[in-house]
Amino acid sequence: MFQITKRLFLLIFVISTLATANGCKKDSNKKNEDQASLKGKWTFTLENAKTYKNGALIYDVDDDGNGDSFLEFTDDKVTYTYRDETPQTYGYTYDASVKRLHIAGNDALTYEVETLTNKKLVLIWKSDVRGGGQMDVYTTTYTR
Repeated sequence: MFQITKRLFLLIFVISTLATANGCKKDSNKKNEDQASLKGKWTFTLENAKTYKNGALIYDVDDDGNGDSFLEFTDDKVTYTYRDETPQTYGYTYDASVKRLHIAGNDALTYEVETLTNKKLVLIWKSDVRGGGQMDVYTTTYTR
């Protein structure tokens, strides 16, 4: 009887230890995602462009990245390299509380940060500059 109780205790101990370790691992991954930083080099991987007119989708196209366009964030600057063009450097601000990224420059833009993890950055930019009830929505994905 003692032998069965001892084995049962060991089995319960092993199961609870594994369950606790697995739970901690999930919390650790979530914490890392919450603390993800823009800083570093991001490679353009996909952009989806949609155009809506009076709320109806009239244009939807994807552009796959080919690994030659980048965003590189430092403490106070972002350098944007698009394909073989000359890199451009701008100031930027990021407000994590509202998930907004503002990049200064001649064509200053403000993005919604849909996703920011250690490996993936998804930015959304909306423009209604054409007017007439038309809205362009660009969803751009970067990875590192």
